[in-house]
Amino acid sequence: MRPPLRQLRPHRPPHCLASRSVSHTPARHATEASVAGTSDPSLPGLKKSQSQRLEHAPTITTLHTARQLFPRIIAPGSQELSFWKDVLSRIAEELAATSASTIRNISVVVYPVDELASTDARALVSALLEDPFADEAQAETVKNRWNDRNQHLRLDIEYGTKEDSSNPCLLLQSSFLTSLPLPLRVTELPPSRSADDLRTLNVTDIPIVVINPVSTSLRDLLDAKSSLLPFPLPPHTLVVLSTASPTCLSSSAFPNSITAGPNTPHILPLDPSRALTALDAFRASPSSPLHIQRYQDDMIASNLPALRTMLSAPVDFRAHKAKALLQACTSVLNTSLEDAKSEVADARATIHALLGEAVGAREAALDDVFGVKPPESEAVVYTSPNLRDPVRDVNAEDKVRLGFQRVGAVLQPYIHGPGLSWWSVLWRADEVGWGVRGTLRSAWCELDRTLLPSLSKLPVAQAQLTHFTYSRLPAPPSPLASQVLRNSVDQLVAAPDYTVRPMELLAPLNRRRTMLEGVVTDTLERAAQGLIARVFGSASAGVGAGGAWIAWQEGAAWLVGSAGDAAVSATQLAEAVGTGTGLGLLVAVSGIRWAVGKWERARRDWWLSWKRVADGAERDMKASLEEVLEKKVMLVPVRASAGLEDIVGKRSAEVDRLCAEVKKTEEAIRALKPSPAKQTV
Repeated sequence: MRPPLRQLRPHRPPHCLASRSVSHTPARHATEASVAGTSDPSLPGLKKSQSQRLEHAPTITTLHTARQLFPRIIAPGSQELSFWKDVLSRIAEELAATSASTIRNISVVVYPVDELASTDARALVSALLEDPFADEAQAETVKNRWNDRNQHLRLDIEYGTKEDSSNPCLLLQSSFLTSLPLPLRVTELPPSRSADDLRTLNVTDIPIVVINPVSTSLRDLLDAKSSLLPFPLPPHTLVVLSTASPTCLSSSAFPNSITAGPNTPHILPLDPSRALTALDAFRASPSSPLHIQRYQDDMIASNLPALRTMLSAPVDFRAHKAKALLQACTSVLNTSLEDAKSEVADARATIHALLGEAVGAREAALDDVFGVKPPESEAVVYTSPNLRDPVRDVNAEDKVRLGFQRVGAVLQPYIHGPGLSWWSVLWRADEVGWGVRGTLRSAWCELDRTLLPSLSKLPVAQAQLTHFTYSRLPAPPSPLASQVLRNSVDQLVAAPDYTVRPMELLAPLNRRRTMLEGVVTDTLERAAQGLIARVFGSASAGVGAGGAWIAWQEGAAWLVGSAGDAAVSATQLAEAVGTGTGLGLLVAVSGIRWAVGKWERARRDWWLSWKRVADGAERDMKASLEEVLEKKVMLVPVRASAGLEDIVGKRSAEVDRLCAEVKKTEEAIRALKPSPAKQTV
């Protein structure tokens, strides 16, 4: 708010020089008057304008406050922002005028909303301007005022007696134009939606909007979300509802949704055609009691006197207009803030949708690979049917476990079958490692064939999540749109390691297979070689033990000298050979049994190692899949939701601050000097 002008005191010369200054130096007197800022006769007018400005200072301050709020709430560069800033600036300049000469008249603007209402609007202006006692020429001038004029332009009407070529206004000697303390200036607008015409309607002192219910609904006119008018009507607008028998309509005829609220314009039912009929009847025979009675009846029935009464209400039109426009501005600001809150709520819903889709895709992938356990068989519905089936498949199998079962079904007959029996291994021990590795690799293909169909869905899910994220991110002109966020998402998508490759997900399983082929199978291969050494070593030990027993027995007999007795010697030799053979067989069988036991234990150890590898591979597969889901498949929606959450948080805090400022402005508007209450008709 600009500070009020400091009052200037007129320069007064000393008493001894007063007569000299006045009578002998007129030029000096004029100079002193100019230095003082005004001459003595105009001093009361200056004081009056200054006092009016001081009186309107709170209103001017509130106007500037509201004008500063608009660029922070309304979208920059929009037609609405330009419109309201211009309207508020004009009203502030009117109230801050320092000279009373700038306020020459009270403006009245009549605006029809459509072509059908345009006829009613012209009839209304004619009924207001025509004087029952005016001469015929004046009446014809009022009726034919639109002749030879562009029907799509405005027409300004002022009071005047002489035509002035420099004044584009139509001059009429109508008593209506002088019915208020200041002369009236009536402006008729065409039924257009141009910003200039609507700006003229809003900044006028008395805006009158004419509507015909046949062509336009009153609800459509006053609804804040209607597209009938690009800008809402201020509360000081007078809505003239052109209808027959307007006096028969009461306030209950209008729905509460239309008339409720402090910012609702005045609604006045009126019949302009009947008012003109009353004037024509009176002008036809001014002295006839019948015509006078008909004039009175039709004029009252048209409800035109109620309009005249409302227009003649003692009110400061400019202050009343300023307060009404401020109320309209706060209504516009509140509507924009409500839209901003809705955008914030929609953005939060978008965040939940992105996270929901990401979690749904994660659970779908895990369920597809590892199945759904019976305790978790409740139906869970997700928001997008494109990423997964709407209901979790409770019959889904654990494909990793199923694949290992298929591998085990192939390996078990080979490991525990006759192909690796100790008798077979004795003759082809060098082929044990090669055979086990070949069987393991061929069986492992069953695991790959089981898992790859499920893993191949991950790139599709990733692409769908990325497309869904791009489709839900706020786009301009939304204040929540962020090019930085979109660029960060683009960088994630363009990263080299963003692509999901299903074969890479089998790496944990391949590492486990390599472990089986390496250390575990090498141990089995060495056990096979040890089997040969133990078997043949046991056989050799048996032969050696038997021979040693025979040699020991026969050598002892020969040393004691019993070899000469042939019969006894043969018998002893037979006994020694039998005992030695038995001893050799016992040693050989025991050694072979021990060697076979070692081999069987090696086969069991390999199979137990296979089970441990299978269990560990399942855990590794789950960890690897979850890592890929979090770092690749779910990366875009999760990062986008985090960035959007940060933007939404800042925007929500900003909207809350703006709501508090608008509320403070509304309190300042309510604290302004109240205008006379609305008159009911």
